[in-house]
Amino acid sequence: FVLAGALARPWREQSAAARRRRGAAAALAGGLTPFLVFSPPWRPAAVYPHLLSYFNELGGGPRQGHRILVDSNLDWGQELKSLARWLSARGITEPINLCYFGTADPRYHGIAHLNLTGGYLFEPHVPLEQAKRPGWLAISASHREGAYARGVAPWIELLEGAELVDAVGHSIFVYRLK
Repeated sequence: FVLAGALARPWREQSAAARRRRGAAAALAGGLTPFLVFSPPWRPAAVYPHLLSYFNELGGGPRQGHRILVDSNLDWGQELKSLARWLSARGITEPINLCYFGTADPRYHGIAHLNLTGGYLFEPHVPLEQAKRPGWLAISASHREGAYARGVAPWIELLEGAELVDAVGHSIFVYRLK
């Protein structure tokens, strides 16, 4: 608004034809800018079917959205089925370390796992010190970012030296523990 006010004086000094051209260009730019910033046509297709994880480019896009918002803004545990497919596609049949945010039972999807502290609420938890090493760790964005931890997330120590392998649906991160 301040910029528009500052441009008012030079605007009056322009010819009528120049004002029409520049006015049309400004209207077009003003109409397209929000569309390109908040819903660019190339982004929603790139996150389908993981639409909950869509973040615009100002928010870092879907790959960085977990740094800004977690919990029900990104992570409802909706990618558990995708994690099962990811494990199957790579032939991983050994039990993985799982710290999953959600209420669906990982066993229903055939995920052999150790349910780490803070993970799936409806089965016994295994303390982080007893995580299988070397091994795989699948951790939900909400837990990885420490959304429910008091102070520093307890997973930081577990993730030291771990290799980030993939992000399933932008909300479950898969690590290889050493």
